[in-house]
Amino acid sequence: RTMLRILAPIFRNIVLTAYDSPRAAETSELAKFLAREFPNTKAAEAIDPAHALTLAGAFTPPDGLILATGSIYLAGEILAQCRREGARKG
Repeated sequence: RTMLRILAPIFRNIVLTAYDSPRAAETSELAKFLAREFPNTKAAEAIDPAHALTLAGAFTPPDGLILATGSIYLAGEILAQCRREGARKG
């Protein structure tokens, strides 16, 4: 929630995801928090990091940026997915 309080005023769209860890926050709880505290920020829940990247890409204009935050493990999963998608595109 602390990180969301910092980021939500800056972004119009936030994609929430988690990975298999006992320390991972529940995306549904974070989505409720965002809806209550930041009603002008749209939150989407993704089933996994690959799905999160797909959703973020759908929200982002061609010249836009995607910011991935979280643990180093989650950032590594997002980076690996970016590399896989880049390899498929040629």
